[in-house]
Amino acid sequence: MTGPAHDDGPDGETAGREWLVVGLLADPDLAEDVARDIAPRLQDELPGEVAGRAVGWTVVTGRDAFESLGSPDTDLIDKARERVADTGWDLAVCLTDVPLRSGGRTVVADVADDCVAVVSLPALGSLRLRDRARRAVGDAVTTMAAQHLDPGSGSTGTVPARRGGALRLLAGMVHVNRPWALTVGLTRSLAGGLAGAAFGVLYPSIWTLAASMPGWRLAVALAGAVMVHGGWLVVGHGLWERRGDPRRRDRPSTGLRNSATVVTVVLGVAAYTAVLFALALAALLVIVTPDYLGQEIGHRAGFGDYLATALMATVVGTVAGAIGSGLEDGAAVRRAAYRTRTAERIRDG
Repeated sequence: MTGPAHDDGPDGETAGREWLVVGLLADPDLAEDVARDIAPRLQDELPGEVAGRAVGWTVVTGRDAFESLGSPDTDLIDKARERVADTGWDLAVCLTDVPLRSGGRTVVADVADDCVAVVSLPALGSLRLRDRARRAVGDAVTTMAAQHLDPGSGSTGTVPARRGGALRLLAGMVHVNRPWALTVGLTRSLAGGLAGAAFGVLYPSIWTLAASMPGWRLAVALAGAVMVHGGWLVVGHGLWERRGDPRRRDRPSTGLRNSATVVTVVLGVAAYTAVLFALALAALLVIVTPDYLGQEIGHRAGFGDYLATALMATVVGTVAGAIGSGLEDGAAVRRAAYRTRTAERIRDG
């Protein structure tokens, strides 16, 4: 467990305060990063008076895959309660990358009356995540502190997301999946993609084909190549989940989870494709002179012709990369799905 370097005992102007220790227990990966980043500022922003009593704060952080604890049928708040039972913290907030639902609505936080709360990061969306997480945790801590100091004064229970929660939840789930990590993980696929793009850069037939196609056809071809690559990854690595247990009302539907996986993969492949395009365009500009390109395509070559040719080479490279993705070890790819991360945590825990 770690915490900011603050004085955690009464001294000078802090004398007479009741000091409370707040523990932030976070799932590995993004939740852990968020907890570590928000802890110092959270400690400074928590109120100095709660329920009419002067309060001082010490915020510490810890990492533990508490979501994987026990049976899948156990509510997340009960898993959190069990994990922090022996910590000695006065108040405990567990940050998770698992989406929560209650009564058919997306839940930001579940605050129990025994000073344990769970905050779900996906419900906060993808923009200004750390600021939103700090405010959500701060609200939960203030509520639990009031309950701790003056039992019955804190309003506990679930905190629903604001209007538009479904779209924000989907965006948050994609953010938690970290599409950029998928892009970085496709190293073997990139080798195949570069080979395909090199073919498009060096062979005049590709240049002629690109020059004969209107822009909308090139755009459709590129989008199709991205979808082919993404679909190959989803099917080849078993990322698609079958229908989940309908009794798990505190979890999002399988459809929403699959949607988050698909969007994550498409964004990751789109970034991968953008890298191929930049490399193909740079290679064309360096290797192929405007006169030679114009001679092959039958008219004076301009920058637009270089862009079209680079796009066509990228289409070839993206499809070739899809074939190469079958050689990936799968770790980075499979982590684009919630089910896989949960299974890995259970195995490692």
